[in-house]
Formats: sequence, structure tokens, C-alpha cells
Amino acid sequence: MEEGNVSEIDLRTTIEAEDRYFAEEHLLTFTEQAWKYVDPAEYMYNWHLRLICEYLMAVSVGQIKRLIINIPPRYAKSLLISIMWPCWEWASINPSQKWVFCSYASLLSAYMSIKRRDLISSEWYQKNWNLPLKADYNRQADFMNDEGGMMFSSSTGGTLTGMGGNRLVIDDPTNPQEAISDAAREGVNDWFYNTFLSRLDDKINGSITLIQQRLNQNDLTGFLTGIDNSELDGYLHEGNGWTLVRVPLVSEQTEEIISPLTGELIHEYREGELLWPAREGLPQIEEKRRDPYVFEAQYQQRPSS
Repeated sequence: MEEGNVSEIDLRTTIEAEDRYFAEEHLLTFTEQAWKYVDPAEYMYNWHLRLICEYLMAVSVGQIKRLIINIPPRYAKSLLISIMWPCWEWASINPSQKWVFCSYASLLSAYMSIKRRDLISSEWYQKNWNLPLKADYNRQADFMNDEGGMMFSSSTGGTLTGMGGNRLVIDDPTNPQEAISDAAREGVNDWFYNTFLSRLDDKINGSITLIQQRLNQNDLTGFLTGIDNSELDGYLHEGNGWTLVRVPLVSEQTEEIISPLTGELIHEYREGELLWPAREGLPQIEEKRRDPYVFEAQYQQRPSS
């Protein structure tokens, strides 16, 4: 009986060690294991999750230093980039990494910060990586761990005085309701160069990542890359030193989606194919088409001026 108990314990320990190893090796696996700690909805795989994860991992290993991902709203973009990715990198690569996050609303930034803190404080995370948060610096919008790592959040246009890091993240810089305002867009663009860019500690090796739904041809994506609407052919682009990954809700052409890490085929996105039909089918998408301007910009990532 005792031998059987020992064997069961050894087996469980081996499984846990394997789970931890694979979670450290790939952000997508980490996401699969961590999902239930940040989202009550059941985890569902789709190829675009792997695509986003692998481009974020390419940033983590220094392969890409300026990354933009354009993807429709409610497709797990914030959960991946603002919650899973930084928690994964603390666990697997560099627990002393300093992160700065900005979104268009301080309330949204604070919500993401709480989710990050909840995941890091979970029994699952601490059991695997033993990375406690500092009791004397653990606030809603910013916190530190015992290894010197920090995560700080603010809003676009908000104050960042004294704060910096080598992972700067912008998650939806503009409120969609303000997209038609030239002043609002130009304010965000000015804020990027006058405030946000200066928060990068290591100017050579640090990274900046922007993820957003497109709102206007002159939004932050267009402003930074200089890529015109007419040049948006396919999912992968380069402009002004930025790597742009563009994921439309309905595929405009048949193309192979390739891993930036291994060169492997992630998915063949066929013309007319829906991005995540298990989550959003044709009837729901046809409803969105009633406003062509919004549909082309926010869902197809092809905005007009």
C-alpha cells in the first residue's frame, strides 16, 4: 500500500513537472494552463491564439523589437498581450523584467493589472514558480515581485513620470468612440513620441508592442508604420522598423500563416474563411456589415481616412 502511494505521488510530481516545463517553453501552453485563473469561460483553441503567442515570444527572445498586431475586438487580444504574456515571461525568462502598460482608459488598465496580479498570486503560479509579490509594493495599478520585476499600468495620455521598463505595451490606445476626432488621434500620436517612447530604459534592446483594432487610417498603427491602406495586402508587413501583423475577421485572400519562430505553417487562411467560426459565425458577422466603415476598420483592419 505504501509503495503504491509513493508511486502515485511520483507520477503526479512527474506530470506537474512536465506541465511546468511545457508552460515555460511556449506561451500558448502557459495560456492553456492559466486560462481558468483569469477567465471563467472555457478555454477554446483557435489558430490565431498561437499566431499572437509566437509573435509575442519573438519579442521576448529579442527577434522583434517593434511589434504591432491588428485584430478585431473580443478575440482574446488583451488577455494574451496584457495578462498572459508578462506573467509567462516573468516565469520562464526574466522575473526581474520591468513592464509598462497603457490603454485608452485608466479603468481598463487597472482591470488588466488586477488580472495579472490575480494570476501571479494564484496557487498554481506560486507552486510552479514561487515568485511572490512584494507586500510593501502591491497596488491595484502597479506591483513588484521579490526579484525586482515590476508591472506598472496607466492610460494613454496619462502620467508616466519616473516609470520605465524594457517591455512597453499599448493595448488599444484610442477609444473607438473618439476615432473620428482628429484631435484625439493626434493627441495619442503626440503622446507616443513625447511621453511613452522615453519610458524605454534600454533604447537598443528594449521592445515596444502595440495591439489594437484599426479605427482610422491615421490612427497609431498608421502613424507609426506609414503603411497606406492600399498597401495592406496579406497579414504580414514591415514599415518604419515596425513589424505589423494584420488579422482580418474574414480572410480577403488565401495565404499561409507562418510561425516567426520556427517557419512552420500555423494555418492556411483561405479566402472568405471566418477567423473564429466556433465563437462568431456568419449571421453575427453579417450583422456587423451593416456599418461598412466600422466593419472595414475594426473587423477587417483596413480603415479608411
